[in-house]
Amino acid sequence: MNATAEQSGWHFCISISSAFCPVMVDSVIQLLSFLLIALLYSSVGHGGATGYLAILSLTKLPPNEISTTALVLNVLTATVSLLFFIEAKQFKLKVCAPLLATSIPAAFVGGMVSLHKGYFLLLALVLLTTSIKLFYDSFHKPPQDHETKAVNIPQALGIGASLGLLSGMAGIGGGVFLSPVLLFLNWTTVKQTSATAAVFIVCNSISGLIGRAVTNRLEFGSIVPYLVAAFIGAVAGSFLGAKKLQNNLLRRALAAVLLVAVGKLMMLFFK
Repeated sequence: MNATAEQSGWHFCISISSAFCPVMVDSVIQLLSFLLIALLYSSVGHGGATGYLAILSLTKLPPNEISTTALVLNVLTATVSLLFFIEAKQFKLKVCAPLLATSIPAAFVGGMVSLHKGYFLLLALVLLTTSIKLFYDSFHKPPQDHETKAVNIPQALGIGASLGLLSGMAGIGGGVFLSPVLLFLNWTTVKQTSATAAVFIVCNSISGLIGRAVTNRLEFGSIVPYLVAAFIGAVAGSFLGAKKLQNNLLRRALAAVLLVAVGKLMMLFFK
């Protein structure tokens, strides 16, 4: 009788372990993915929304909860990155001010509407081309900071509005769109680009969250483990990006970030 009871107990424990082990392994892999995404993205001043969305889209979470979670993690990661780049004296208010003046209200509006599927493909092609260009430049441009041009205010206002609206509709902070534009226009150095992208992402993500709240699309789940993983990754990545990595390594990191964004946009196109 005792032997039978003991056997039954072992079978029960084994069945419980078999049920929970895959779940635990999946959770650990997911959290490590979030940590690595935060590390990579924060090194170039980005929040990681495209990466978080790609991982979360593989789960069974509701779409609104996925978007909300990604934006909150975006704010956390980009805020940590911004603080590190400010401390490294890479922040330029003259560049940020006109961009933010129009992007914040535009992101709010964008957060209330949906982006047509065709635009995802177009954006993916643009970002893919930009990623290839950045990777090429990382081997052919000098590692030192270059001379920058004065910001064209009307142009910056227009860019801020366009990218703010786009980021709000896509449910991301917009750094993947802004960083290449800043480097192309030569308004900032590589690290100043990271600082500018970080503040742009923080403000637009918060604006996008408010837009979702107004339209009752703000849904939260078990977000704390994700926040912890993203915070650890963001601290490590921000330290490397602001203080250790050379410009050409940052260009390669940004190229990798854009490739992740391309993958996510293609997922949305074929969804």
